[in-house]
Amino acid sequence: MFTLTSPCTGEVLNGLVTFSAVETLVTDANGGTHLQVNVTYSGPYTGNAGTTFTESGKGNIHVNMPSSGVVNDVAIFNSLITGSDGTSFLAKERFAFVMNANGVVRVERNNIGNELRCQGR
Repeated sequence: MFTLTSPCTGEVLNGLVTFSAVETLVTDANGGTHLQVNVTYSGPYTGNAGTTFTESGKGNIHVNMPSSGVVNDVAIFNSLITGSDGTSFLAKERFAFVMNANGVVRVERNNIGNELRCQGR
C-alpha cells in the first residue's frame, strides 16, 4: 500500500501498485557481478475526497558489485499519475546506495525536484 499527496489538490492518495521486472545479471572476468533491473508498474489510488487516480511508470535499477568489495546501486523511477478530476502529475525519483570496501555506506535520495508537475484544472 502506497500513500502520497497530490501536489495539485493536496488530496491524500492511497493505493496498491503492481510491479513487474526483467533482470539481467552478468559476472565479469574479475569475479564482479553487475545487475540491471528494468521495472514497470501501475495501479489505482483513491483520494480522501473520493477522486480516483491511476499511476503508470517505469524504472531502472543498476547494481554493481565488483570483486574489490565496493557496491553501488542507482535507481531511477518516473511515473505519471492522472486523476478523475482532470489533474495529472509527473513523479521522478532517484536513489543511490554506495558501500566502500571498508563497509561505509552512503545513501542519497533525490526527488529530482520531485518533478510534481500539475496539469489540468
